[in-house]
Order: sequence, then structure tokens, then C-alpha cells
Amino acid sequence: MAWLYCSAVGAGASTTGCVPDLPPDGATGTASAAICGDGYVDLAAGEQCDPGANAGWGAGNVCNAKCQVECGDGGFVWPVNNHCYQVMSNASDLDPGAVSQCNNGGHVVTFGSEAEFGAVAWANDVGPFWVGLTTAASRPYVSEESFEPGWSATCPGCYAYTPDPTVPLRPWVGAWGDAGEDAAASYEQCVAAYSSPGTYWCQYPCYGLPSTRVVCEREPIGEQYTQCDAGVCVNLVVTQGRKHYLYIDTPTAPEEAEAQCTLGGGMLVVFESPEEREQLWKQLRMLTEPPARFWIGLHQMLNQTTGMAEWVWDDGISAEGSTAHPSEWGDNEPSEPGATSRAYVRHIPQGIDDTLARNDEAEDLLPFVCQFPGPGVDTPSALAP
Repeated sequence: MAWLYCSAVGAGASTTGCVPDLPPDGATGTASAAICGDGYVDLAAGEQCDPGANAGWGAGNVCNAKCQVECGDGGFVWPVNNHCYQVMSNASDLDPGAVSQCNNGGHVVTFGSEAEFGAVAWANDVGPFWVGLTTAASRPYVSEESFEPGWSATCPGCYAYTPDPTVPLRPWVGAWGDAGEDAAASYEQCVAAYSSPGTYWCQYPCYGLPSTRVVCEREPIGEQYTQCDAGVCVNLVVTQGRKHYLYIDTPTAPEEAEAQCTLGGGMLVVFESPEEREQLWKQLRMLTEPPARFWIGLHQMLNQTTGMAEWVWDDGISAEGSTAHPSEWGDNEPSEPGATSRAYVRHIPQGIDDTLARNDEAEDLLPFVCQFPGPGVDTPSALAP
């Protein structure tokens, strides 16, 4: 195999390979000038969203006619993901109250990291508000939004604002300081957050008093990927200008997947933040045939000093310790001994660890995602014999 590279530079450049700005025209194989309304979010041109020419600009669409995200009263846009977070005027039960308020193009707010939660919570003094997490099969907690992890004390890659992520969330304490009935022996089925630093998430009754404030999260519309000869070229908000990605849907052995990425000057994808993982999954789920799982740049190797096997990212950073990237492991992962020495991520709807990393199931051939440095120019665009 040999890598071929596209030579397009900047918006409107012509090429027969991968186009860094817009999808190629089916008839000519060339790119058109960046246009707001074509459905492609041209991050390099400053677009934040793009619903396409026929999508309209309805009330649930936070994308304005200039392809910028508008959040309206009581809301703001977080530049790390261009999501709109909006405080609603009415307190309610979680479902159907909060869910109904947010159904118009969004969902009850969910959080994947300390950075996201801090940006939203500290920006609004809204008292207790719903987090989009509920129980499933008598286990806490699955996400109300597909393609996002829930939370469990046994899930290293899951997130909750808590002083100790290895124990259940604290019981809800009512207005007079009394814990809910049997709170110490069981758990409430929903989760509430607070807008005061150091006031941690708690188990919360889903229905009845007290009614709880609602924060809705709305994601920008539009595609941030293009079809390339080699697969699918992707750019993400959180890593824009620093690295870009190539998804190859061919089922491949992990060693060959690693070799193909290296041959192109990159590596299997390394998730430096939960936002990077979430944004990549969002783009891949929009494909005609989205993957259920794919190889990532996290592998097991023998530590020559200790003689013990350890997990290391392909950029050389350990998966454990103070300098590690945030954990990506799913519920009760990694499995020791595991079925694979190369980790993969898996989408299981309504799973606690939806989209997180695993090594417990024997996998021989999977699609994979490569990452490459830079803003997307000279993206590896084809694999030729």
C-alpha cells in the first residue's frame, strides 16, 4: 500500500482527492467555494453550523443564516464544541416536563468532562437542575442522549461531578436537611446538579416535589466530514487546526490498522479529551453506515522496568497516572486478562458505557480512525496498491 495525498490548499481549491473544505462535486470532482447553506460546516472559514439549503431555520435550529450558533435568552455557546446551553424558564419533573422542554432540537443537558460542566454550571445561578441521566435495568445511570456515556461508580471513563467517582452519588438531601426515605440503602433514579463549586451532584427523585430547573443542550447542525478516496475525512471543533482524522470502514486487524495510519504520517486516534471522543462519534453516527465499534490508539505493552503489562496511548502517554489523558475505559474495563491487547470503542444504545473503550470481547477485524497533525491540508486521501 502507498499513501496518495491531495494538494488542495484553502477554500475553493480544485483536487481529485480529499477536499479539506467542501465535499467534491459528483460530476466534476472539484470543490465549490465555501457557502453557508450547503450542509457542510467549514470550520476553517469560521462556520459553526450549516443545516443545508433545505433544512430551514426553524425554532429548534440554533443555526442562523450566517452559519453561526445563536442561543437566545438565558443561554450561551461553549466554543469548545459550539453547543448551545440554555436555561429554561420553568422548573419541572425530568420526564415528560424537562424532556419536553428540550425536545425542540435538543436534549436535557449532559456532561462528559469537568471542563464542560464548569463552563455551564458556573455561568448560570440556577440552583439544582437536571442532568440527563436516568437508571436502566435497576442500575445507575444511562444518558438521555444517544452516543454519550452515562455514569456508574464502576465506569472509569464516565463522568460525574463528585469528590469520589468510585462510590455512588450522594443521596438527595431535602430543604430541611433530611435525606430521602431509605436514601442510605438505595438510590434515586435521576440526577441533579448545582451551580455552586463544591456542591456535588446527587441522586434525585425523578417526579414530584421539588420541581427542578431545566438546562437544554442543543448541538449545531451540519456535517464536519467529507468523503475521501481513502475513506471519510473529518475535522472537529475541539482540535481544529491542530489535527484531523480519517475514518476507514474496511474491517482490519489491529496491527494492520496501526501500520496504515503510520504509513500515512499519523497514528490511530488518541482521545486527549472526552469532547474529542464525543465530537468524533457525532460525525461518524451521521454516516449512511455508522460503525458500531472501531480501533483506537490505545494498546497494551510490557513495561521493561516493572515487567508488568500496562496500557499506553499511541502518542506514548500512559493511560494511568497524573500525566495520563482522561480515562476512556468503559464499565468494569479494562478487562484483565482481556481478549484484545488493542482497545476499541463500542456504541451500545442505552449502555452505561456507550462509546467508551473496551478490550473484553475478542475482535479480529474492525474499522479504524487515524489522526494526522495539522489543519487538514495534505490529508492522506487514498490507499493505492
